[in-house]
Amino acid sequence: MKLDKVVLDTSVLIDGYLTESLLNNKISVDVVIIPVPAIDELQAQANKRYEKGFLGLREIQRIRELSKQYNYKVLIYGEKPNLEQIKLAKSGYIDYLILKVAISNNATLLTSDKVLYEVAKAYSAPVIYIEKENISVDKPPFLDLFTEDTMSVHIIEGVKVKRKRGKPGEWYLEEVDKIYNKEEIEDLIDQILYISRNRFDSFIEQEREDSIIIQLSSFRIVIVKPPLSDSYEITIVRPVKILKIQDYNLDEKILGRLRDKAEGIIIVGRPGSGKTTFAQALSEYYLEIKKIVKTIEAPRDLNLSKDIIQYSKKSSDKNEIHDILLLSRPDYVIFDEMRNTDDFNLYIDLRLAGIGMIGVSHAERPIDIIHRLLSRTELGLIPQVIDTIIFIDKGTISKIYYLNMVVKIPTGLKEEDLTRPVVEIRDFMTDKLEYEIYTFGDEIIVSPVNKKSSKSGLQRYLEDILNYEYKRKYQNIMIDVGDDKIIFYIQKKLKGRFIRMEKPVLMSIKNKYKLRIEIKPIEMVQDNINIDYEIDDNYIIIRLGNYFKKKDVGIYIEGNLLGRFKVNKRGKIVINKKDEIGKYLENAINSNKKIEIKLI
Repeated sequence: MKLDKVVLDTSVLIDGYLTESLLNNKISVDVVIIPVPAIDELQAQANKRYEKGFLGLREIQRIRELSKQYNYKVLIYGEKPNLEQIKLAKSGYIDYLILKVAISNNATLLTSDKVLYEVAKAYSAPVIYIEKENISVDKPPFLDLFTEDTMSVHIIEGVKVKRKRGKPGEWYLEEVDKIYNKEEIEDLIDQILYISRNRFDSFIEQEREDSIIIQLSSFRIVIVKPPLSDSYEITIVRPVKILKIQDYNLDEKILGRLRDKAEGIIIVGRPGSGKTTFAQALSEYYLEIKKIVKTIEAPRDLNLSKDIIQYSKKSSDKNEIHDILLLSRPDYVIFDEMRNTDDFNLYIDLRLAGIGMIGVSHAERPIDIIHRLLSRTELGLIPQVIDTIIFIDKGTISKIYYLNMVVKIPTGLKEEDLTRPVVEIRDFMTDKLEYEIYTFGDEIIVSPVNKKSSKSGLQRYLEDILNYEYKRKYQNIMIDVGDDKIIFYIQKKLKGRFIRMEKPVLMSIKNKYKLRIEIKPIEMVQDNINIDYEIDDNYIIIRLGNYFKKKDVGIYIEGNLLGRFKVNKRGKIVINKKDEIGKYLENAINSNKKIEIKLI
């Protein structure tokens, strides 16, 4: 190929196309023009320690070295981008400056950038598209790292590649005998970007200076670069299995609720449990029964029929999506990966507007999603916002709750004047009441019902209310409600003041609930802590109260140390029943063995 004058853009300089073509006698030129904006961009990349910046600068040096041998001139031409133009680089302004150099010199632009190629043609500028010969758009370069049951591949510079294999809830991490060095991982990133820009089923979801999120066909790719991370990292995730709602073998009663009644659904579970896979199946099910379905995702990685429009949360703001969905009025919206307050508020607003909502969120237990909503909306709106909670565990539906509002006396209380609105959370299949939510003063109580527990509903109720009332007045106070008495543990120096100030209230509690009142120094609780626990389907939850928040304690069974634990910010220790420690502790509780908890 014989050319008079050529202009090289950044992509061609990085690839080393010209020197390789000269050495292989594939091209001859008279004048090589290197745009100043291209040099400036390569310098910026080199300053960030990106290998491609150095590759481009070395290519310019080689072009100069070969100029005498191949008898061509080298010119540096163009204007250095100013700060405002650099800020506009992602919108194509630097590419425009490079194209301007080609037009001004009546030269042929050589580029491997498909977009710049199309723009040059629009300007009627001479341009040649240099296709990357070693990259197949149809076959991404990471495909050989995946097996049939691989969910994700994790590539970190300088260490062995890892991949997560298995099925929902039963994943295991496997090392691959492959290590990418810095140059190789930068080359892999360039190939991924090149393919994503040249495939119609792919797009760059989000591109920042040091991170990129790409949806390449069914693969979600997250790229993180230094200095945001300490080394290059690429995470590639794909759906392992696409299921239909029929594959879950759901009871007709459940299908009936999903089809006819449920319009405020939250799908919850642990990471990797199969939440998104079920949400995907539910989306297609609603489409099959002639419903208009749309999704909100960040990024868009659900593998859905073309009839379902998928909106990117990262490509818009919440107000834009809110307005679009209100005006287009879909029957159902799938909101994948709800994480922050904006996500929950958007879900709430759309649901209250009458749109059927299916949210997907991480949670260790089904009830945890209620705690997250309570801080973002009023208690009375909860049943209107959520009517169904679906808990996914190991790829199957483990539990379904439904919510409704009633006016009654909360379970465990007896006084009629305590009648109030109560949100009931019931097991959908058995109709068994499992939780109640109600207010007492300014406090919202989420109370388990019919759970195996060391304390009655009344005892817990009084503890919650009294702790809430007095922890604001007295430092380090702890309140223990037993079968026949209430013990207030308080600093010894405050005991007299506490009795004088609180005597009328304490006498009222004593007379109303027929309980004795005792006041003891808080120091007494240090050696032996009273145990209050509940056991549900998956966890043993030990409640120690606000005094023990973030403190280290030891659990002893018959005097032998079971383990050391950090109390969480809610004053609780949560132990998985399936773990060895959980099994041992549950057996000790059932066997009425002596269990002690002591501060460490």
